[in-house]
Amino acid sequence: MNYPTIIVHGSGMSDVFLHCAQGERVAGANGRHVRGGFGGLGQVIDQKPLLKHVAPRAVLSLLFRHDAGLSRSIRRGLNKAVANGHYQYDNHGRHRNDFCVVSLHRMGGTTPTSFADLPDENMGYVHRMVPMQAITEGLGAERMYYFAYDTMGNHADVVDELYQFIQDVLDKHGTDKINLMPMSLGATLMNALAEYYPAVHQQLHKVLYFVPAFNGSVVAGDIFLGRFSIVDKQKRLAMLRKKSKAGAFVLRLLPERAVRRSLDAALEVAVGGLLSRATMLWALLPQEDYAEAKARWLSDPELAPLKAQTDRYYKAQVNAVKNIKAMQAQGVQLYNINEYNTKLPDLFDCSETYNGDGVIDLHSTSMGATSMGHDTPLPADYLAKADPAYISPDHIVDAATGALPDTTWYFKGVHHDRTAKDERLLQLAAQIMLDEQPLTCRTASPDFPQYM
Repeated sequence: MNYPTIIVHGSGMSDVFLHCAQGERVAGANGRHVRGGFGGLGQVIDQKPLLKHVAPRAVLSLLFRHDAGLSRSIRRGLNKAVANGHYQYDNHGRHRNDFCVVSLHRMGGTTPTSFADLPDENMGYVHRMVPMQAITEGLGAERMYYFAYDTMGNHADVVDELYQFIQDVLDKHGTDKINLMPMSLGATLMNALAEYYPAVHQQLHKVLYFVPAFNGSVVAGDIFLGRFSIVDKQKRLAMLRKKSKAGAFVLRLLPERAVRRSLDAALEVAVGGLLSRATMLWALLPQEDYAEAKARWLSDPELAPLKAQTDRYYKAQVNAVKNIKAMQAQGVQLYNINEYNTKLPDLFDCSETYNGDGVIDLHSTSMGATSMGHDTPLPADYLAKADPAYISPDHIVDAATGALPDTTWYFKGVHHDRTAKDERLLQLAAQIMLDEQPLTCRTASPDFPQYM
């Protein structure tokens, strides 16, 4: 049966704009509308006055070979920029300013808006974000929905909205079940949905996780806890050369201590003054890092309302595998598509010890599969005891330890940001969603072995 299907997108896959008191979109100094969500983070800092404020201290640090006020100027400049920026959160983790998402799932009213009812320009946007034409044709555009949300909004509020949207879609179609496709950050909403609203388990037919941030990302953990790989100067220089030759030149000359103290100052302001107020970003922390990050950034008693929300999600994260099993017991078909062996960013410590897809570590996206670092085979003594049916041909991954060992597919060398543009992943997603019979890695088309 073709049940209604809701795509729950990942970060940067919805349009969010700042609105004024009259309900109109606010234009920035460049004349363009001020954006929110992940895409709006680049507008938080006005770089020109910050550079003007920091540059003299950078020159002095270069000349005198020590931190001649560079880190202090960075701290002051960033504090001022953040304080004057559009992103301000209250102690409940909600925007102080009026950021509104373009609600592609409720266009022009309260009734759920399917793909069949979306204007062409909005449908074009959806297909640019997630080219799911094959699934749309198979299930019918009238049964497809794109749940759009603010990826820098309040996590708990979005989960509540998603639950209510599910109920409205069920009522609209007069059915008792739906399909969900949580992508990347969307998997954190799925974790919370399964924990906060256990009754929803009975309303699910299929759940297809798409490169899910099931246990957050170790990159987010490194950011929140300041785990930067700055000791190896050659690596960070190589990374910077890809972005800026001038930046690499300056970094080569700056003394090591000035670089470290400047990074610490930037971390203190960026995380302490902004990122740690966004509950969406707390959902991206691995559960293993939560206690330390909470002690560091949420110790202020005034932040107790926000901490209550992050504590609640942490519990959902800890219980995520248990809820996976509970959904399976209710007959829900659960699938996972993820990627591996694309190096995590060199700037962070995790790049040395974790396999990943360039953004999220494999342990998270695979729901617990075993792997070593990038391009590192599993030890011989491990392989000797493992079930060869679940070991990748390159001996890098053991799928058997994941929460869904028989319904998780692994694509080698695909970057997280290219997921929704990779034809193979989309074709597999279409087969999973359109096949009337439950699939496994053994019963799917021969074109889609467990490891690709």
